Amino acid sequence: SAYEKAIGYDPFSFKSWKGKGQALRALNRSVEAERAFIRALKLDPTDAATYALLGDARMGLGDYQAAAEEYLKALAMNPKIEGVSEKLSASYAAVNPVNATETVTTGIPEITTTPSESI
Repeated sequence: SAYEKAIGYDPFSFKSWKGKGQALRALNRSVEAERAFIRALKLDPTDAATYALLGDARMGLGDYQAAAEEYLKALAMNPKIEGVSEKLSASYAAVNPVNATETVTTGIPEITTTPSESI
């Protein structure tokens, strides 16, 4: 592909696969981006940013649960990774959307007291 020629693509390079995934994601080619990020993570499973990028690709595919799992992996590796907490929240919201017409209530338990007996 043009991307591979432009960057001097190396099929054994983590950076090549990660970069290819980013380029494909930018082109809204999420299926191919997902494959590239998976390949990158096989070469270097310690890169938190690539887990987040894989989450982005899976969000693009509508696989919100899988995206959440990737965002959790990224945050476990680097709790301060920028923007991933918000993406995790968005993926959870997509998995469990709250119906706008529904009223969300919290169950607050009733506390009943009995008057203490005087002696």
